[in-house]
Amino acid sequence: MYLPQEIIRKKRDGQELTAEEINFFIQGVANDSVSEGQIAASL
Repeated sequence: MYLPQEIIRKKRDGQELTAEEINFFIQGVANDSVSEGQIAASL
């Protein structure tokens, strides 16, 4: 299982995200388990 903040940290640090991490984040956006602040931070 992934944590949104870990995915954001990896992206911030310039690391490549796996397809599974991207899919997890997208599913979190779709089911409202990722906050608006986390979505903004990932962009």
